[in-house]
Amino acid sequence: MMIKHRHEKVGASILYGIFIILFQLAGACLGCVLTITAIGITAEKDNKLPAPGSHYITQLCPVNGCNDGGKLIGQAMLVEFMMTFLFVTFVLQIVKHNGAKDMPVNALAIGIGLFTTVQIASGISGGAINPAVGLVQTVFQSMFNAKVYPNAPKTRMVYLPAYIFGPLLGGIFAGLYQRFINEKALAKAEQAKEQEIELTGYQGN
Repeated sequence: MMIKHRHEKVGASILYGIFIILFQLAGACLGCVLTITAIGITAEKDNKLPAPGSHYITQLCPVNGCNDGGKLIGQAMLVEFMMTFLFVTFVLQIVKHNGAKDMPVNALAIGIGLFTTVQIASGISGGAINPAVGLVQTVFQSMFNAKVYPNAPKTRMVYLPAYIFGPLLGGIFAGLYQRFINEKALAKAEQAKEQEIELTGYQGN
């Protein structure tokens, strides 16, 4: 959003952006803490983690699991980048250009967009689509698994860079696309429309 806009007060904008990042991190932490109220945290005797799909907390891991040595880190970063780029582009388009007059409609559209991108990414990377989620959930699940499954192999955080830098770059490129490509295209379209109206009016007279 900061890249999309041409802020006059750069310092205030950067400070605002930092607060947004901090509150997203706080929200991710709160979400992880709330999950503890709904699951058991007593130590289990199993010497391995439950099979994918049977685990009672969502694991932010690629399809091969978190302990595959990072074999899918390239694919994970790419899909996180692409899905974040598409989602942020969609959000900026709704908020700044083609949104509905009713805020609930916009919120519903954005929610569906987030659900769709996470579902697409989940089959490859797990679907973070947010650096705050990627950081906090990766650390949380590693600590949680170590607590509940002390006899199982430690859940590694080898995919953490993909969950942070993939969405981060996706958001940056979405802002650049909106500012330097989409806005210019919309301006040219509006200019062409005005010229057509002027020409049509002139011919009518």
